[in-house]
Amino acid sequence: MIQLALKESPMLFDSLQNAVEKLDFITIIEKAHGLKSIINIFGKSRLRYQCKDMESEAADQSERNVQKIFQIFEKDYHDFRGFLKNQLKDAN
Repeated sequence: MIQLALKESPMLFDSLQNAVEKLDFITIIEKAHGLKSIINIFGKSRLRYQCKDMESEAADQSERNVQKIFQIFEKDYHDFRGFLKNQLKDAN
């Protein structure tokens, strides 16, 4: 599961970042939902809620709120990737 998350989540993250920059609300909803599903497996509730909030704000087409949430999410996501890498290293 960790290897799959390390493989799939960067693609979703990059697509989400691009969608936020373009304010593509449909893609934001889709990519945030995909990341939420991966993150949920590892019990990272803060990130899961950030994804849920991005989905909600994108559904409301709230540009400012989506961008604000993404800024916070970006740092936390990179911390999550570090967590996954450490878990994989510890498993080997």
